[in-house]
Amino acid sequence: AKGGVPVLPVQLGVYRTLYQMGLYTFVYVGLAIAAPWFMRANFIYSLLVVPMALKVLYEFFKYFHSEEQKRWLPFFLWINFSMLAFIAAPVVDKWVYNYFNTMPI
Repeated sequence: AKGGVPVLPVQLGVYRTLYQMGLYTFVYVGLAIAAPWFMRANFIYSLLVVPMALKVLYEFFKYFHSEEQKRWLPFFLWINFSMLAFIAAPVVDKWVYNYFNTMPI
């Protein structure tokens, strides 16, 4: 506010900003979990993505319920780490699937 930069908490308030963050977090996690319906994925994808998605939701709720939203850094770091995991999961899934399907018996 002091710098005159129109960021979301200054323009809309803290509670509406938290609502927007929660909405985007749930959509982000939902798309990551629903991705096998849009692409070819196997069990390994779900094994990698579902725990990470649950951790992101857990960190959001800890952030949301923290006093004065002081737990922003762990939530921010888990969101960034989950992006890497959600991008790497299809690659690892395909590698594992190809490895086990091309093994000689």
